[in-house]
Amino acid sequence: MKYQFIAEQRTHHKVAHLCRVLDVSRSAYYAWQKQPISPRTQANGELANQVQTVFDASQQTYGSRRIRMALREQGIRCGRARVVHLMETVQNDV
Repeated sequence: MKYQFIAEQRTHHKVAHLCRVLDVSRSAYYAWQKQPISPRTQANGELANQVQTVFDASQQTYGSRRIRMALREQGIRCGRARVVHLMETVQNDV
C-alpha cells in the first residue's frame, strides 16, 4: 500500500522524501517496483473488465450473484466473494 502511494505521488514529490515520510527504504521501494505482476493480479484485471462489461450491459442493475451467473454462462468460473471484491475495486477506480 505504501509502495503504491509512492508510485502515484512520485511525479509530485521526490521518492527519497516520500520514502522517509512513510518509513520505507528506497531500495525496498525500487525492489517492489521491479517485481513482475503476479498471474493472479493479471487474471483479476481481466476478470474485472468482464465484471464491468456485464454490469454495464445490465444497465448497472446486476448484483454480485447475477454477475457471477452471467460470467458462468460465458464459461468463466469464479467465486461470488471474488466478484464482490472486483466490483468494489472497479467502483473505486471510477
